[in-house]
Amino acid sequence: MANCQSATSSTSTAVLTLSLIFLSCFYFIDCAANPGDRNRFEENGFINIGNMSGDQVANGVNSIGTQTISLYLSGANDRKTTQMEAIQQCKKLWGELLFVLNENQYQDVRQAIHGLGEPFWTSAVYDPTAGNFVWFANGITVNNNFIRTEARCTERNLLVGLSVQGSLSSYGLCSARTDSALRYICRV
Repeated sequence: MANCQSATSSTSTAVLTLSLIFLSCFYFIDCAANPGDRNRFEENGFINIGNMSGDQVANGVNSIGTQTISLYLSGANDRKTTQMEAIQQCKKLWGELLFVLNENQYQDVRQAIHGLGEPFWTSAVYDPTAGNFVWFANGITVNNNFIRTEARCTERNLLVGLSVQGSLSSYGLCSARTDSALRYICRV
């Protein structure tokens, strides 16, 4: 009887460990996307608007990566959500709400949304402890050169996140109330 309980306990521990590994991959680790992940976005009404260079961080310096990241725009106007809902929707489909780590990615996103005009959510949130914006996905500080300089774009408080706009006249990140309903861009 003791051996049976020991075997059951070991099996339960193994199942629990595998479950935790899977969940940590889903929520905390940047799991590599495969074509099935990209199809999942298209099947849910997202529009592929292009690609950007991968993330590469060495010795604290961001540079161009080798992996290509696909960019998916939420569907028609009925796909507008708050910033936190956008973060959750991207995660649900095994992606991440847009974040940009280097100049190459910034230019890739600029090209992908050029002329679309409206603002789209990014994962930049205000961190009151640091006094600046950070990317929700990884806690890295947003490059201030990516934020537009108009006073309305540089507002910093807990109710503000950063959106990106691809109008013909101006481009860059700009603050928006986190409860605003905007379309959003997921990266896969």
